[in-house]
Formats: sequence, C-alpha cells, structure tokens
Amino acid sequence: MSRRPEGLTLDEDLMVRKGEARAVGPAAAIPLGRAEQPLPLAPAAEAPPTPAQETHTAPREDARDDLPIVIGKRQTVERVFTNVRIPVDLDERLFRMMVATRRKKQDIIESFIREGLERYENELRRVRGRAG
Repeated sequence: MSRRPEGLTLDEDLMVRKGEARAVGPAAAIPLGRAEQPLPLAPAAEAPPTPAQETHTAPREDARDDLPIVIGKRQTVERVFTNVRIPVDLDERLFRMMVATRRKKQDIIESFIREGLERYENELRRVRGRAG
C-alpha cells in the first residue's frame, strides 16, 4: 500500500469517484468558513498616467456626408453543426493540406462541400435538360 503523508486524511464526504464529478459554481467551491482573506495590495509607487489630450479638427468643406468605408469588416454567416466521421487517412491528408495551404480545416471542408454541391446541381440540370 502507498503511504500517505502525515496530516492527510481522505474524508468520505470530499471523495469523488470516477464518473461522479459534477460542476459547481465558484461560490460553492470554497466554503464561507474556510475562505482565506485576500492579501492587501501594496500602494502604487507612482501616479497613473494622464490620458493624452484629443484634438478635433473641423471637417473639410468638400468632405462628403456619406458613411465611411470600413475595410476588412467580416460578414456573419449563419452556420449549423454537422458531425461527420471520415476515415483516418482522409483526415491525415486534410491535415497536410491545412499545413501546406495555411487554411483552416473548416474553410477547406466548406469549399469542398460547396464545389461538390455545385457540380451535383449542374449535373442534375444537365440531365433534366436532356430529358425534358
């Protein structure tokens, strides 16, 4: 048997068995009676820096009242979670592609699905056009 350090006892109320652990809020993590008092912080040696004065310039007379152009604003795309299992060799090849192209796995998979669906829909239109 392993030897326990002196002063260490295992209380059955505190014992957690595998699979029985449950999340608790921060308030329940430390009982009120056992909470330690926080250490006082040392006073700051120097005064905080003062914010820089902002200067405002009047708009030019020939300036337009249009909204400014925002460069690099991301467009929000609604997404759904789809769980797909793929063979290990395909995942390894996909990982190598991620490294080589420096793209995210999500972006690569989305482009493959988009191109595949476009090919399918084009083929469907072509077949329907011939039959009709």
